[in-house]
Amino acid sequence: MELISGNNLIVPASIITLDIQPFGVESSAIDFSMYTLCSLTQKVRGDDDMIFYNQPHNAAKTVNLSKKGLGVVLQLNLTTMSEQIGKIAVCATLTDESSNFSALDSIRIKLKNGSHTLAHAKIDGENRLEVALIIGEFYRHQGNWKFRLVGQGFQGGLKRLAQHYGVTIAENSGAAVPPASAQPTPPSPAHQNNTLKDIILSPLKALEKRKKLREFQVLLNRCFSNGYFGVPEQQSLIHFCSQNQLSLTEALASAESQIRQFMLSVASQHPKTKLERWGVFLNVAQPTMQQVFQIVHEKNERRFIDMLIDALSDGQLTNQEVHQLDQFCTSHQLNKQPLLLKATPQINNFLHFTLASIISDKIVTLEEQALIDRLCDFLKPTRSMLEEIKTTIAKVNHIAKIRKGDVTPIQTNAIISKNLEIVYFHQPHVRLPHGKNETLHGDLFVTSERLVYKASKSLEVPISNIIALESNANVVFISAKTKRGSGEFYIGKDAEIVEAYIEQSIKRFHRQLDLKQTAGTSRHISQSVKNAVWLRCQGRCVQCASTQYLEFDHIIPFSKGGSNSENNIQILCRACNLAKSNQI
Repeated sequence: MELISGNNLIVPASIITLDIQPFGVESSAIDFSMYTLCSLTQKVRGDDDMIFYNQPHNAAKTVNLSKKGLGVVLQLNLTTMSEQIGKIAVCATLTDESSNFSALDSIRIKLKNGSHTLAHAKIDGENRLEVALIIGEFYRHQGNWKFRLVGQGFQGGLKRLAQHYGVTIAENSGAAVPPASAQPTPPSPAHQNNTLKDIILSPLKALEKRKKLREFQVLLNRCFSNGYFGVPEQQSLIHFCSQNQLSLTEALASAESQIRQFMLSVASQHPKTKLERWGVFLNVAQPTMQQVFQIVHEKNERRFIDMLIDALSDGQLTNQEVHQLDQFCTSHQLNKQPLLLKATPQINNFLHFTLASIISDKIVTLEEQALIDRLCDFLKPTRSMLEEIKTTIAKVNHIAKIRKGDVTPIQTNAIISKNLEIVYFHQPHVRLPHGKNETLHGDLFVTSERLVYKASKSLEVPISNIIALESNANVVFISAKTKRGSGEFYIGKDAEIVEAYIEQSIKRFHRQLDLKQTAGTSRHISQSVKNAVWLRCQGRCVQCASTQYLEFDHIIPFSKGGSNSENNIQILCRACNLAKSNQI
């Protein structure tokens, strides 16, 4: 039979047990008590009528209270119960009177006669304001004993409950004193000596309590010893407090220092959610929890940077890796921007590699541009790195347009053009070695029919005579059908642009015949070779260890028969590449 508040049933006049179990709270947070009430006054007659942990039964032992799990079992011998007793109230009170019963999930009750269950009930804690609760009452009615489920109480706590049953609270000693009047029997000797006994026993109780608290702290250290504080450890503490009649809250307060030390020591080893749960159970102070969360935050920041560096280490950053990094930041409430700044060297190294890879073919496709844009959008590189990427790609794209013939003729009076001859480009300050010890200084013009080098000793090379063309660093190498037309033109940083103008002029002259300027072979370096060379050179210039403006360089120049194999490729910065020129 299931009871709800207000329901009652007849119980046999025999030995009855009432099993009471709370859920959602530790045993030290709730106390159970019974009051045997006089039939005439409905009040207690003396100390013997109050049953609680420190007095688990009355003198006649017709009412007995014992622990069971987190709750209690009340055993009543109704057959031998004194005729003066007309009602037995079963109550529960919270040890923390600033709380209320809404902190509990529920209290569950089983009423049994031997092994037979007479009834069961559930009192929900939701929305309750009471601090003291009358669970139920056994009472006499027309010659029978009955049980009624009450489920109501007082917001005033234990004091208000005790006063309801006729107990007077002694303000100075804190001892509960039954009323001096309205009692059918004389006060018991135990009641008369109550205050005196408390005064005598107080120091002994305090010493015993301190001993139990020290034992609790030893147990707590054992629970902390493996760096983990799970359900078994928590249950062992609850059980210890229950067995030794300690308040778990008070016991934890006595161990505040060791709890703080434990929480700070394990903060970097466990997730924030787990630490939060431990903090709630251990009643950790807010300043300590803030320190714990700061340690967790710093741990997660380090982990993000490690994840990022690991993702960049293979020279690729996939969409899946980007998603994982973003998810990690979101789930751990991290600000990504300052973390990326801490990884600036690794990010710049990765972007230099990516940039060197996509420009090595002398053209940046839309797909490659989208790739570098996506990487920059996620990695948020420094302004100088972004400028380097932007400038380099713009130059490569400009050269690619020139090679495709997308050029605008220029007007100049510096040279005399032939009929229908178009001037495409003018490059000043060009040096040309002449003889063994002489170097000429002049201007180079690229037209639709010839190369014109205007200096103290001028030179003209017909486009039709050029059989090979190559730029390396700051030099353009030209091989012509005649020795006089061949040479090394020292251009400077715009050597690739000059090469591109000459190349498109050659193609136009041959009516788009695809002249292989490099003796029939391709300059293309495979991605696998780039990856291997980058790892071998550790993403740095092999000459000066710079990590900026890096280029893949042929050790034996391509113009001199050097291959695109891994053994013939190295990484040089732009300055060292210019200095190397076309040398081996």
